[in-house]
Amino acid sequence: MPTNEEVYNSIKLILQETLMCDDDEVSEGATLVGDLGAESIDFLEMVFQLQEKFSIEIDRAELFPEDILTNEEYVQNGVVSEEGLTALGERMPFMDLSTFSNDPRIADFGNLMTVGDLCKFIVNKTSSEEAPVEEAPADEASEENE
Repeated sequence: MPTNEEVYNSIKLILQETLMCDDDEVSEGATLVGDLGAESIDFLEMVFQLQEKFSIEIDRAELFPEDILTNEEYVQNGVVSEEGLTALGERMPFMDLSTFSNDPRIADFGNLMTVGDLCKFIVNKTSSEEAPVEEAPADEASEENE
């Protein structure tokens, strides 16, 4: 499992290449859209690069909760309901939604994800996806001993 620093440094390089931004622009608090200028096509490339770099699969819904943000059960008049905020928090526990919760306008959601949030997502994802891999050699070893 990569360390937090390794994840951050790898993400920083991916963002610099994908978004053509300078080293000093990428910080943990920088927002991907507002500060770094990421657009839809950039997110596709970032996800591809992250999957390659960390040998993980990223489902679109993990980073882009359109199914929540377009659901009338969770959004009324362009504002995310309490139930919607709960659903977002459960789907995206790596993001700090506290500021958004104070004024949860759909139009502002796209500018929330920071570099730090993306790092937390990758750290969580790599630790959860590595567990089965680590167990496989132990199983093989015990089969060989039988």
